[in-house]
Amino acid sequence: MYHLAVAVGDGVNQDLDLVLLEDDLSAPAAGEYHLRLSHLASFAPGTATADVRLQDGTAILENVNFGDVTSFLPLPAGRYDLVITTPGGGTALIDPIAVDFAEGTIISAFATGDDINQELAVFALPAGEIGFFLPDRYMIYMPLIMMSANPLESE
Repeated sequence: MYHLAVAVGDGVNQDLDLVLLEDDLSAPAAGEYHLRLSHLASFAPGTATADVRLQDGTAILENVNFGDVTSFLPLPAGRYDLVITTPGGGTALIDPIAVDFAEGTIISAFATGDDINQELAVFALPAGEIGFFLPDRYMIYMPLIMMSANPLESE
């Protein structure tokens, strides 16, 4: 069994906490990849609710609250151009560049930042690899490595 520990909260909008996630590293079915999404962006007090949408506005996940983590979702491999918005899609909060997900990939993606001390962004963590920030489509910057992607084995 593999686990991932993630520090969350900013101590102002949300309490500081440590979340332990269980990693299901089972191989995806042919033609698919697995994606786990999590809202860890402490940009507003309380639930800091957001949506995950396609660029055309189609909702993928709606009313995602701070701290919510999905299980690994099986999705068809291919290019995805997502945007994280306010509920209902009125305002884009995080708009990373489109990403190609290869067949067999297992990846976690975390919305991060508070838009004051750290800009809002998406941190991608492929299973067994080093994580990285996805560049924003409007502002390209060097990725900052924040944690090791090596899963911890339980005893």
